Amino acid sequence: MDIKIQSRFLKAIEYGEFKRVGGTKVRKTNVRFLVGTDIDLKQETEKGKFRKDLYHRLTALTIEVPPLRERKEDIPVLANYFLNKIVRILHKETPVISGEAMKFLMEYYYPGNIMELKNLIERMALLSKDKILDVDQLPLEIKTKSDIVENKTVVGVGPLKEILEQEIYSLEEVERVVIAIALQKTRWNKQETSKILGIGRTTLYEKIRKYGLDTK
Repeated sequence: MDIKIQSRFLKAIEYGEFKRVGGTKVRKTNVRFLVGTDIDLKQETEKGKFRKDLYHRLTALTIEVPPLRERKEDIPVLANYFLNKIVRILHKETPVISGEAMKFLMEYYYPGNIMELKNLIERMALLSKDKILDVDQLPLEIKTKSDIVENKTVVGVGPLKEILEQEIYSLEEVERVVIAIALQKTRWNKQETSKILGIGRTTLYEKIRKYGLDTK
């Protein structure tokens, strides 16, 4: 947050006053602020990047939330929440995450924290045409860095970890994901979507039906 904005933010907290962007009229507000960050604000104050007075105002009551890797019992709840959210956007029937896939999700360490889990679940929902999200929809990163695969071997082929590293997605799978993302970004505006993708509207409709992305 820019230092100038920090000053305005502090004023809004202390006096309940603010001005709209481009405005001159002072407006009153009576709200409580709930602020979240993944940055160490104390270190930022020592570097001069964050106002100390604002820091002390914001830290009057703090709740420290451990990273996702330290509270893995939350992963199933969060995964299903993100799944229900994305399928509503995609107008799809809600699939179920298989027990085996959930094991991999539980074993992964999530350097990107909750947002990484969210993006992962969205990706699985986009790639899958089935009612069950299984290990096949998991990205290589999850399958190769999970403790589950470290010591497993496929007889006559080799270590499972090495096999997974050879995984390649088909062009159709990639195309389906790209089209779904474009539809989501344009709020299912077919004309805008066809422009973004550089294809005709007739072709777009055909691919929507082909990949089961229709809103019906």
